[in-house]
Amino acid sequence: MRLRSILLAGLVSSLLAFVVHAQTPLGPVRDPNAIPPALPPGHPGLPEMAPASQPSSHGSITIRAIQGTEDAPAVAGQPATVELFHRDRIIRKLDVKLDDKGATVLSGLPLSLPFRPLVSIGYQNVIYRATGGVMDTDHPNQDVDLVVYQATEQPPAWHLHMRHVIVTPSPDGLKVTEMLALTNPTDRTWLGTPDGQGGRTTLSIVMPAGAEHLELGGDLPQQYTKFQDGKLMNTLPMPPGDAQLELNYFIHGKDGQAKLNVTAPGLVKRMVLFVPAEGASVKVTGLEDGGIHDAQDGKMQMYKGADLAAGHETVLTAILPAATVPAAVASSDTPKIIAGIGILVVLVGGAVFIVWKMPRPAKAKKK
Repeated sequence: MRLRSILLAGLVSSLLAFVVHAQTPLGPVRDPNAIPPALPPGHPGLPEMAPASQPSSHGSITIRAIQGTEDAPAVAGQPATVELFHRDRIIRKLDVKLDDKGATVLSGLPLSLPFRPLVSIGYQNVIYRATGGVMDTDHPNQDVDLVVYQATEQPPAWHLHMRHVIVTPSPDGLKVTEMLALTNPTDRTWLGTPDGQGGRTTLSIVMPAGAEHLELGGDLPQQYTKFQDGKLMNTLPMPPGDAQLELNYFIHGKDGQAKLNVTAPGLVKRMVLFVPAEGASVKVTGLEDGGIHDAQDGKMQMYKGADLAAGHETVLTAILPAATVPAAVASSDTPKIIAGIGILVVLVGGAVFIVWKMPRPAKAKKK
């Protein structure tokens, strides 16, 4: 009985202690009006630790067509096409229409994949294009301004304000690179001269005789050119401003010589021709000697001309360099080579001897 009383008393004491502990707050009690302690040195501030705002998941493109011809009416109501490119592939194509101010806004464009917009606007039978920058969650909005011009049938006083010709002779012939800068000084787009076949031509370049492996670059797309009667013709309209053209081709030599004829398609304000100062004997007519100049690949002989009229011809005649023959093995290495050949013969002969002496499998007897 006494033991039971002791156990009961202990149980009551434990319950009282638990109730007191449950009513006691955990940790120190803070005064709500107290100044919070300072953060440790170097610890970022609370505003800096706040999570950044979520990036935009959709973007928008504002398109504006600007009239580039003086005293011409504003562009209004024209159709436009927007192509979205991801890794050089079209992922979406949108057809829109400009408002009476020549503008429109495309919104709600998903940015799950980054893309670049290509905007095309048709105006007076000419397609004008402009490419925007990359759009993604960090760059959701973009403005694309595209200048258009009045079209004209009247040929402008276009010219080449620069023509660079780089000639590299080799034992097989001449590798030629031409870079041309064309200028339309007016504020109207020339449609070109009718070719009698339903098309037009704005630029005609006489190609040198024997030119092969022609490659085009710059503002001269292959799909908008044609080759006819020894001439390279551009069928695109000629807008105002400058255009950069590039031609690459090869002229095969014959009997150790090669010839290059360069004909001016129009007025050429400045022309220079470069050829390595060493390695081939060349003669140039139609240009002046411009001296020898240092270049990345060595010294280059320059020839120059200015204000060359349409049809002016520059002729380069080259005696091609001889083909190089690999140098013969030095005489000091001959004993080593002979010794090596001797060892090889011994090894091969030994191998043949071993194989020859190996027992051959017995042939089965015919029954």
